[in-house]
This record gives sequence, C-alpha cells and structure tokens, in this order.
Amino acid sequence: FLVECIKQHQTVERFIQLCEDTYHANIFFQLTGTVAIICNIGLRISIVEPNSVQFFSMLNYMVTMLSQLFLYCWCGHELTIRSENLREWLYQCPWYEQDTKFKRALFIAMERMKKPIIFKAGHYISLSRPTFVAILRCSYSYFAVL
Repeated sequence: FLVECIKQHQTVERFIQLCEDTYHANIFFQLTGTVAIICNIGLRISIVEPNSVQFFSMLNYMVTMLSQLFLYCWCGHELTIRSENLREWLYQCPWYEQDTKFKRALFIAMERMKKPIIFKAGHYISLSRPTFVAILRCSYSYFAVL
C-alpha cells in the first residue's frame, strides 16, 4: 500500500509540474490583469447610476472576475493543504509494527513530502487564499488612489 501511495504522490507531483510549466505565464497574466480589471470595474461602478442596467452589468462582471480568481486560488490552496496532510496521514499509520524495509521507505517518502506541493503562477506567485486576499487588497489600494 505504501508503494502505491508513493507512486501516486510522484504522479501528482509530475502532473502539477507539467501544469505549472504549461500554464504559469497564462495564470500570471490573468492574475495581474484581474487586478487592473477589478480596479477599473470598481471605478466604473462608483461612477454609474446605482440602479441602472450598466451598474448591474458591471457588478456581474466584477463577481465573475472575482469568482474566476478565487477558483484558481482555492484549488491551489487545497492542493497545498492536502499535500501537507498526506505526510501526517502517513505518520499515523502503524509504521512501528512494520519491517525495516517499510520503515525506510516511509522515512524516505516523508522526507520527500516535507516540501508541500505549491502551484504557482509565473513560477513565483503561489495560488492560495492569502494570495487571493492580497490581490483584493492590491486592487482596492489602486482603486483608492484613483
């Protein structure tokens, strides 16, 4: 069972690396573009009539952009949390009752899993809930300056 877990973890790591290598630039530009769009929409919402069709159209667009951004950040955060939990789950197995070969494999797997899987945009912005909050704060800061 342990060998299957390790192989599955390695497959997930390779898949995440492939996804990150493929989409890192797209997601990075989408994150930076989202900051500008949210700021722009916030400015336009503050200018238009509150009960107009344009107001609700802009509000709908803002919610759509925030939802899209939140999905990236939420999925990245869940991936990181689950990869961190995997190490704890492995430790909770009855490893002390196993043979030396199992213990050695478990030790190597746990050492390898010390570094959690983090999906990044642009290879340096981690997709997580704190990143989502930071983007919202940044957008609001730019909006407040305008």
